[in-house]
Amino acid sequence: MQNQSPRRWTAATLIILLAASAMAQQTFPPRELRTTAWQDQAHGISIHPPLGTKLVKNTGDQYLLRIIDEAKQFQITLALRQSRKALQLADVIKSAQDQIKSIQPASSVMGRELKRIGELDGVIIYFQMPQPRGNDALVGQVIAQLDANRFVVMELRCAIQLGQQTIPTFEAVAQSLKVADQQQISARRREAVGRAHDWKQQLRIEDLRKALVPEQFFRLTEKGRDIGYLRIRQEWSKDGVKANPQPGVNVEVQSRMVISGTTLDSRSAMYLSDSDIVELWTTTTTFRQAENTGKDAVRTVTEAGARRGDQISISVNDSHTMKKRNFTYKRPVLGYLSQVESQLLGQLVPRDRASVYGFYWYLPRTNKLTYRSDRITPTLTGYVMTTTLTPNGEPLRSTYDGEGRLLSKQLGGRRELVATTQEKILQRWKTR
Repeated sequence: MQNQSPRRWTAATLIILLAASAMAQQTFPPRELRTTAWQDQAHGISIHPPLGTKLVKNTGDQYLLRIIDEAKQFQITLALRQSRKALQLADVIKSAQDQIKSIQPASSVMGRELKRIGELDGVIIYFQMPQPRGNDALVGQVIAQLDANRFVVMELRCAIQLGQQTIPTFEAVAQSLKVADQQQISARRREAVGRAHDWKQQLRIEDLRKALVPEQFFRLTEKGRDIGYLRIRQEWSKDGVKANPQPGVNVEVQSRMVISGTTLDSRSAMYLSDSDIVELWTTTTTFRQAENTGKDAVRTVTEAGARRGDQISISVNDSHTMKKRNFTYKRPVLGYLSQVESQLLGQLVPRDRASVYGFYWYLPRTNKLTYRSDRITPTLTGYVMTTTLTPNGEPLRSTYDGEGRLLSKQLGGRRELVATTQEKILQRWKTR
């Protein structure tokens, strides 16, 4: 065990130390927590975030979750740290202290307490970190040991003068930590993938053709404000495509999005042969900066993918870096979802009963083959499909009418597609 100095202070003692005035004697209760737990689907980690906070989960983020106080008083992050070699809790404590020191050498440990975190062994450490402008920061870390190689790390950051009222809430969130049994998680995934496989085995080419919607238009909104539009075309072709002149389904998606003076134009073309032996797709996205006339004013990224049999190959070209990246994968034995099928999924799955389907698919722009889940929930007027595009992804809700037409779709980050007509899009954008 590492040297225990500085001495261990309880959270209550630390709160008293944080206040130098008569207010130090005031007790701040923890903020009320949400009744519904947030859960990480990949690892089964769940917590109850406090009320009055925004939850942020971005694909590729180093954190499982960011909890941001709406009043901007604090931020809590949740992460899973893994090590190739077995570690003792004392090793992780020392590593945490060393990491803080590397960020700010003048930081100091204010208190440390070994204690149970939920049902796990763990520690709570508080640091004081001097800041350039003189307002010191309080950093709190809760480290809970899952096993010899995995640790949950929850971190608090706030101004040190807010520590007295923030620490109780932080520790209440930490004590809500629960971890599901990994065998149960794996069993649920196998069940969902098996259900998806059985459904796909029964899917006929006629079902695919019948579900096609020739053309649909959507508003692209952010917080209710229009930032672009999108068109989807679906058709069956007896001639296929030039690269594979065999009967199959073609899906084309075109969109424009305007954000902070930058215009993003994207076009995706997807093809799946009736035999399911060949699939092809290409996505070209062009970024245009209205106020930039330099060499980076226009940037184009093209992603092209192909599957022939079980072999999947992808190439990505970026005009900015002038580099080409290549990726190869082998199609999973069970539950593989093609790009065309991912576009048509909400129109194809049985909608008369609640169910969860699990698929393996290639997620565009991430260059990864990953697991996704799709939950179907019937409603009085149609049905809802709730999708997590990755094991840790944000649940995204798509609403369909009784005929299988998409009415709205969450895209994450408070962006949403809303069904409309071509005429209304022209009216909204004719003067822009």
